Amino acid sequence: MSDLVAPADEGGAWTIVGSTFDPESQVSAATVWTAEDGRRWERATVEPAALGTDESMAAAVPADGGLLAVGHVGTGERSDAAIWRLSDGQWSQERPEAMAGEH
Repeated sequence: MSDLVAPADEGGAWTIVGSTFDPESQVSAATVWTAEDGRRWERATVEPAALGTDESMAAAVPADGGLLAVGHVGTGERSDAAIWRLSDGQWSQERPEAMAGEH
């Protein structure tokens, strides 16, 4: 777990972003936990952009009716920055050209 985001508005959910490690595949997946009351948490693994590649969220903030998270894709010197956006209840990864390239 990397970051805790308070509800953006009355009745909204608490959100934690981070990653979970799957020992079978040896890959980390971007993961989000949410709780309406801050007590009963539900975990959701974000659909990876590329199978077999580590993905991890490091921080998140409320943005445009959803959330915006930053983190990385890949491992070590082969990793790149990544952005995820939560919109209409779905997370999607965005990889702007400026965040790719020579690692």
